[in-house]
This record gives sequence, structure tokens and C-alpha cells, in this order.
Amino acid sequence: QRISDLISKITFEHWYIDTFPCGILGELGNVLIQSTSKHLLARRMLWRNYYPLITHIETFTSTYTFEPLEFDHQHFIKRNSKTLIKTSLDYTTDRKIIISNKKSLRPIWLIVHSTHQQELHLLIDHAMDIAMLEKNDPEFVVISDVNVLSTEASIRVLINENPLNWYPLADRIITAGGFNTWYQLKPWRAKHIALPFKRKFDD
Repeated sequence: QRISDLISKITFEHWYIDTFPCGILGELGNVLIQSTSKHLLARRMLWRNYYPLITHIETFTSTYTFEPLEFDHQHFIKRNSKTLIKTSLDYTTDRKIIISNKKSLRPIWLIVHSTHQQELHLLIDHAMDIAMLEKNDPEFVVISDVNVLSTEASIRVLINENPLNWYPLADRIITAGGFNTWYQLKPWRAKHIALPFKRKFDD
């Protein structure tokens, strides 16, 4: 009801829904969206887990697909979209920032994650375990939107910095395998370690 009350006060020309056709909890299923056109941004997900939340869906003017989808998900998209648009994301780096972040004498191991502090600590522990097993002594650079409290002198924490500007500098990159980092790191697959965490809808 809160969402309905909010959008009833605004006139939209275009309405974009990210990933979840009816909202992440199915909350958009009963919301009347008055707009000229509605668009869906679709990526791969555990469709069998999400589908039961769909109570009502309107036809999308267009759906942008960012990667191959599960068969049932793809069928739903085709049935409920007037136009399908395959889309590739282009990620660019700021070369000036890269140059200013001069490489330290020690190897740089980059750890990138957002939102979940406990998971971020698990990624840091995993990176440290690998370094110990390999008898390596890197500098750990953590990029996140949450702070990390650590007494380790080898950990440098950067809040809300763009990790794209660090990928070329890093000798090893540890992430949770999220959608954005997965595609951002395509050019650096050889040094990417992914430790995915269980999600209800994420593949």
C-alpha cells in the first residue's frame, strides 16, 4: 500500500524494474503502475524459487537481458515482453586514478564485497588462509560500503571506492561472485577467486 500511495502521486513516462518482475518480495504484483512504458532488466536467477511470488504481471514494453536465462525464466520473458533486447554491459576504468594508486612493493590482494559485513570478514579470512598456505605476504586492500574493524596492519580498507580502478593493479582478487563483479572481472579471470554465498533467488 505504501508503494501504491507513493507512485500514485507521480507521473512516469518510463518505469524500469530491476531483475524481479513483481519486486523482490512480489510486492509489485498488486501495484498499478501508470506509465507510458514499462521495462524489465533481466539477469539469471533461481526462477523456480521466485516464480511462486508472481501474482499478476503486465506486459513489458521491452526486456533487457544481460546473460542467458533458465528455460522457464526465458519463456516467461518472451510471453510477457513486446521486445527482447540482448544487452552487454561496458565497464570502464579511470586511468588517472589507476596511475595514482601506485603499486606497493608487496603484491596487492583485492577483496571486494558490499552490504554484508559478516560475509566480508569471511572473504578476508579466506584470502588470508590462501596467503598463508602459499607462504605469500600480500597487502590486502578491501573495498566495500561497510567498514571492517581489524588490527591487521596488512589490511587497507577503502569505503565506497570504485573497484574497477584497482582491478588492473591487483595480483589476486577475491569476491563473492556477484553479478556486477563477475562481469567486471572477465578480463582478469586468471586472478579472480569467487566464494559465492547462498541466496534465495540469486544463481
